[in-house]
Amino acid sequence: MSVLFAAAILGVVVVVIFRRLRARRDRQDAGPDPMHVPTLDVVTIGMQGCGKTILLAGTYRAMQTPSNRDFYLRAPYDQVIELGSWYHDVATPDSGWPAGTRKSELREFRFDVMTRTASAPETVLRLNYLEYAGELLTERQEPGSTAQGRLFDAVDGADALIGLIDGLRVRQAYHGDGRGAALLQRSLDTLVSTMFASTSPITFVVTKWDLLDDLHPDQDVRLRLVRDTLMESPGFRDLVREHSARRVIRALHHRIGVLEALFPSSVLGDR
Repeated sequence: MSVLFAAAILGVVVVVIFRRLRARRDRQDAGPDPMHVPTLDVVTIGMQGCGKTILLAGTYRAMQTPSNRDFYLRAPYDQVIELGSWYHDVATPDSGWPAGTRKSELREFRFDVMTRTASAPETVLRLNYLEYAGELLTERQEPGSTAQGRLFDAVDGADALIGLIDGLRVRQAYHGDGRGAALLQRSLDTLVSTMFASTSPITFVVTKWDLLDDLHPDQDVRLRLVRDTLMESPGFRDLVREHSARRVIRALHHRIGVLEALFPSSVLGDR
């Protein structure tokens, strides 16, 4: 089994959603309108500090040109500037870390998925990607605040969900750090409670993967150690089994701008 492949998270989501759209269209009597560009909503589920903002910035940077793919991403230029600023703040050691998203703030980033044709590039899909503060998943809101309700409405209506798992917490749990293990369990419980009843495709991403390099020198072994650590949580294991039985489920790990496969659905569901 090959456990490594160069990928990008939106690339995975696009493939899964295209399959979903094709199956939906196959059930229709009339063919799709060739002028219609579907718009699909993607929501990440992850606690504060897990890397949602940097994943978004790194993904766009990796996919703003076609490279060896048949598609690439385009975004409004004001968002391109902001995403680039976030990425370079992290990638440049002397720069400060980007400020976190405010608790009351929900922002939607729009990406056009472009492909080349004989005449000119065309938009084949639009993705709306929700950016929000992780505290909205775990903290009570002030009276009158609507941000948390809007977030969960977006989760309920999403066409794809991305669950983010903090690699720092995985490392701490693996090495027996009780506080780190408790924080990892809290984040996994959040994924379970938010995702379990969803009917959308799910992708898991382990962020801050470089912090796990010391688990084992062999990449395959390291991947399996992380998988085993996550699958020790009964709720997370049930979440994986529930969704693996009904649809494709993927898991990836993230370094800045690059994603690699963590384990396929057949491995995720074998416990």
